[in-house]
Amino acid sequence: MNDSFFPSNVNWSKQVPYKGIKKVKRLLWKISFPEEISVSHPVIDHRSNLVFGTNSGNILSISKDGKINWEINIGGIWLTNPAFDSTGNLYVSVGNYQTEDCLVKVDSKGQLVWKYSFPSEAHYEPIIVNDDSIYVTTWSEITKVDTNGRQIWSFACRNISSYPLIDKLGNIYFSTREGNGSLISLTSDGSLRWRKEIGKCFLEHEPVMDGRGNIYFVFAGENDAEHELYSLDQEGNIQWVFKPENRGIISSPALSSNNRLIMGTSYFRMIALNTEGELVWETNIGDVTQFTPIVDVNNYVFFSTQVKKRKYNSYIWCLNQEGQPLWNHKFAGAMVWFHFNKDIGLITKTVDPDEPSFEIAAYEVETY
Repeated sequence: MNDSFFPSNVNWSKQVPYKGIKKVKRLLWKISFPEEISVSHPVIDHRSNLVFGTNSGNILSISKDGKINWEINIGGIWLTNPAFDSTGNLYVSVGNYQTEDCLVKVDSKGQLVWKYSFPSEAHYEPIIVNDDSIYVTTWSEITKVDTNGRQIWSFACRNISSYPLIDKLGNIYFSTREGNGSLISLTSDGSLRWRKEIGKCFLEHEPVMDGRGNIYFVFAGENDAEHELYSLDQEGNIQWVFKPENRGIISSPALSSNNRLIMGTSYFRMIALNTEGELVWETNIGDVTQFTPIVDVNNYVFFSTQVKKRKYNSYIWCLNQEGQPLWNHKFAGAMVWFHFNKDIGLITKTVDPDEPSFEIAAYEVETY
């Protein structure tokens, strides 16, 4: 996968370059955060440390052994997921930092380097591409910043509703809820290339781009209720639209290395399409999943679901590349994020929906 197709944030995990989990074994460690909320999910750095923020303005680094490496309070009401540059510095967008939103740079030792303020409300995590350029997305602008915190350019646009995608030439693509919903493309210097009205936009946070530069977005259909997958070329022309027969799509798509677009639906199915928009397989999972799947080097598909009876329980699932279920594993609590790698095993984040608290846990695993 060319990193320029996607944000280079470590947690942008639609494909991972190693084998996935075959079996979840014992709990290795767990850290609880009572009386705390975090909309920032962990990002795994090159040393397998977990880095994330909390809504009390803290950024923490936790080792793969569950020990806190460092913690810094940078203020603010909420923090996005971190993003790393090529030298290990991290960047976080901060909401309501002393009445303004900002981007902060923190070095690998947890020291604040600089703060870049912007006039509108932070929306998505920073996006960092191969040359370490940083793209900051708010509700009303996309701004390109260098690693010294200097603005390179800014493009104003109301109601931005997706992460930006960056192609091999540095062109940028994102969606907006302006008017009836549009897809916008900018040049690498921030000039408008084109603007195409597509449709109402609600679930399009994580679009994907394939090796040929085709773009895949989930947009609402004509009735503004059910969501469909759109394939567009680099000029914004619609190539095809996939409309499920039963209701709609409810997660952003993952793109596997064998060119399968994999996503969850509102009718309790995980589905896979080829890049021509044809249904390849469909699997009943008995529930909905709103999180983008992860695809390993074998094109096995991993995702989570939640079930509430008296209490919340969550399940991580594994499907093979033909969509056949291989296993699922039950966890207590409402899981809002998980990831895995060969150094740390499986990492999960669960929350208590009824009170402010969350837990980060690591599990020993057997891999394929």
